[in-house]
Amino acid sequence: MIKRFFISFFVCALGLVATGQQKLSDEQFFKNDFSEFIQPLPVISGWKDGSNAILIKDKQTFLLDAATGKEVAYNEPFNPQKEYEALLKPSVRTKNKDLYVEIKGKERRLTFDSTAEANPTISPDGNFVAFTKDNDLYVINLGTSEQKRLTVDGSDVILNGYASWVYMEEILGRASKYQAFWWSPDSKTIAFFRFDDSKVPVFTITDANTREGYVETIRYPKVGDNNPEVKVGFADISSGKTTWADFDSKEDQYFGPPLWKPDGALLVQWMNRKQNNLKVFEVSAINGSKKLFYEENSSTWIKLEEKNRFTIYNKGKNILIMSNADGWNHLYRHDGNGKRLNSVTRGDMFVTTIHGVDEKRQVVYFSGRTKNNSTRTQLFSVKLDGSGLRQLTPGEYNHYSISLSPDFSSFTSLHENSTTPKRLGVATTGKKLLTVADSRTSAFSESLPARTTITRVRSEDGKFELPVR
Repeated sequence: MIKRFFISFFVCALGLVATGQQKLSDEQFFKNDFSEFIQPLPVISGWKDGSNAILIKDKQTFLLDAATGKEVAYNEPFNPQKEYEALLKPSVRTKNKDLYVEIKGKERRLTFDSTAEANPTISPDGNFVAFTKDNDLYVINLGTSEQKRLTVDGSDVILNGYASWVYMEEILGRASKYQAFWWSPDSKTIAFFRFDDSKVPVFTITDANTREGYVETIRYPKVGDNNPEVKVGFADISSGKTTWADFDSKEDQYFGPPLWKPDGALLVQWMNRKQNNLKVFEVSAINGSKKLFYEENSSTWIKLEEKNRFTIYNKGKNILIMSNADGWNHLYRHDGNGKRLNSVTRGDMFVTTIHGVDEKRQVVYFSGRTKNNSTRTQLFSVKLDGSGLRQLTPGEYNHYSISLSPDFSSFTSLHENSTTPKRLGVATTGKKLLTVADSRTSAFSESLPARTTITRVRSEDGKFELPVR
């Protein structure tokens, strides 16, 4: 009886997905397979210049003219200097729990033990690779293969450069893969977090997915529990010595992802346990001293893991800071010492991503949403003094995967809405967006897909028209 009910339910649902001349088969519906109706789009792999994007389609390469949307076959001319530089640039990978580096087309093994290395990261100058092993931080000189251990107290509860679970999950993000160390621009120093999990409660997980099953334990702080104690360190590559930043690790606090400034100082995000007071400190890698660079308070809470919080430009003389202190996510221009100069965006809009700063024209390009179109993200430009805000994409679509040309004169975007599947568009900045590829197949056109509609419901305080799908 129950089985017949679910079959009847899904058959009814089938009619909601596609009606008309063609319907989804049971296999298509249950396997979520819509390949007959939706096809992959070409991929933008970069830009040849300010007017021509490089398009990969059917394993072939084309130039896509941003002004006309026309494509021409393209074979990148041989560039000896570029090829030579690419050959010299090292790449590192993990194989069978060991590290291997490839330079000049030749692969060389770097480590020779049974312990797995995590997050191998090549220094900006290409001369070193840093990684963690057994919760300690290491570095290898790629020229000499000399390995240096930078920390020595790693254990089950002391983690150097490798994130405690709650930091990976809630602050640094899963994409970090637990990495909690960052090379300085001059490749002489590695900033890292040291976690002490000894006071964090142990949580037990029983996994029955395998034949025998197994029990996993993890340091998992729940509401009100102790968080890991965190220290911010600077490991000097030459001497191997660590300098600690002037923070009290015993304080109930959080640290967000740091950012190196071009002058060699580190911007460190600090937040209280209530998550309503954010302080950004400029910390010296030489002696660990700190000074307040920026502060923000909220009556509710502040998002610590904001990826676009800082955008440094003008060789470190200016910085854009993203903040929702006034209730909307906006950009503010600061000088190199943290002094606020002006608001760059304002009003009822929410900035989501900064795509780049055109320093020559003093314009910043960003994605955002407005109060009246909150379900769709658009590409905007605005001058750094806050004037001349322009919406560069048509508002009836949601735009993402934006790619700007090197001179900011053109862009591509993927765009869609609740009734239109994904499309690829291209435009010269300020001109009409041209659709150059559509994910719909002929079978899609022959069917009549169900349409999703969005209605608006007024909020209780009467200030917002909230979208409801």
